[in-house]
Amino acid sequence: MEEMGNDMAGRETGGTAVGKGNGGWQFFDRVKGDKVVWIVVLLLIMISLTTISGSTSMLALQSGTTRVSLFSKHLLVCAGGLALIFFCYFCVSMKWFERLSKYGFIVSFLLVGLLLLREHFNIAGVIKAEYLNGAWRTIRVWKIQIHVFEVVKVAMVMYLAWACKTFRNDGFTLSKKLAAMRFGKERDKTPFSFMNRRLAQFCFYILIPVASIAIMILPGGNSSAIYIGLVMGATMVFGRVDFKYIVMTAVVGVALLGAAYGIYKLTGGEWFERIGTALSRSEEDPTPDDLFRIKAEKGELSKEYKRTLQKLQQPYSAKIAIHEGGLLGKGIGGSTQKYVVPQMYGDFMFSFILEETGLLGGIAIIILYLSLLARGSRIVVNSDDDFAKTAAGGLALMIAGQAFMHILINLDAGPLTGQTLPMISHGSSSFLCFSLAFGILLAMSKTAKTKTAAEERKIDLERGRPVEEEISSDSGDF
Repeated sequence: MEEMGNDMAGRETGGTAVGKGNGGWQFFDRVKGDKVVWIVVLLLIMISLTTISGSTSMLALQSGTTRVSLFSKHLLVCAGGLALIFFCYFCVSMKWFERLSKYGFIVSFLLVGLLLLREHFNIAGVIKAEYLNGAWRTIRVWKIQIHVFEVVKVAMVMYLAWACKTFRNDGFTLSKKLAAMRFGKERDKTPFSFMNRRLAQFCFYILIPVASIAIMILPGGNSSAIYIGLVMGATMVFGRVDFKYIVMTAVVGVALLGAAYGIYKLTGGEWFERIGTALSRSEEDPTPDDLFRIKAEKGELSKEYKRTLQKLQQPYSAKIAIHEGGLLGKGIGGSTQKYVVPQMYGDFMFSFILEETGLLGGIAIIILYLSLLARGSRIVVNSDDDFAKTAAGGLALMIAGQAFMHILINLDAGPLTGQTLPMISHGSSSFLCFSLAFGILLAMSKTAKTKTAAEERKIDLERGRPVEEEISSDSGDF
């Protein structure tokens, strides 16, 4: 009777009291934001802990450590990622996200610029660029390794969310100040008056930042440059930029790729050397017969044999892992291909999951990322703030898009790109950057809760379902 009274009192005050006996369920019901996204990110973190503990045998041997040590480090990274998510969700307001996002391009430009300086950038050995997997990709600050491209993905999505909203609202104060500046003895000349034009503002604030970041990333990774370029283009679509400007950006992007290829050819591969890597991967893949032929003709110590073996080893072993996994898999800890594939814990994590958990485990992973994409689209639709719409759409697409690219590559449906499985593959800076993206996405979802509650209540009424007479302060949560 007492619990019933508490419940009725809760209903009279707007439904905030659900009953003292509900415990953890009551707490979960009061969580604001999209609960599905919360469930997705927590499940991904738990899956990551399980897979990293079992897939890092080769990494442990190569680094002279143990899997227990690697798991302990990853556990700390996961704790840091969760702390970052909670910080973004509880402690940072929408206004602060918007204010900080305007500096996303500057941060991206500086980080990628440091990579372009390469070996010329080294501050007393404490801060330096590093060569990783055939390209300059990371910056090391003391013992902390920062994967620049992962930071740039999040930073540029947030920057474009700010830029697209400001462009739509004609709120670029710097361009207006430049346009109003007068020069000359009689102060009658306004050389920057063109900055009042929409095209000039678009080029200065959106086109040039997008194009410059994409072309600067290209020497370090073709797939990263193209993928980040596509994500930035999709973010512009979420930001409701005029179609003609999006087409203009696409044309400029194609032109820049063509120019980079021309420079690569003219310099004999000295500039944009990663284009040569992409071209070699696009050629017809070697077969085991080719490997045996090269072994017979040139021997096992020849460069051609080693190069062909490397091309065959990872994708073929990954396919073997998928085949041996079958429907139910070998069970947790049963993988054998983790001793063969050097990057099983990173680039081929989905193959590892299929080997141990089978087709059913792989389908579960796909469902998680599809759920994220679906909820992200719903946040976009139900958010009233243009900045939140653009940021949520761009971040959800960035995470899910990379996941499906990774999955397709593991299924041998595309060339190797080195894209990891978000929130699951090994990598501290990558994990923390995706945690930041999830934290921002969850914070954005809070702005859409009231509209979503009204929408769901309307659907329930149309379908004849029983609904509360009043919408509580928390019932608008997803």
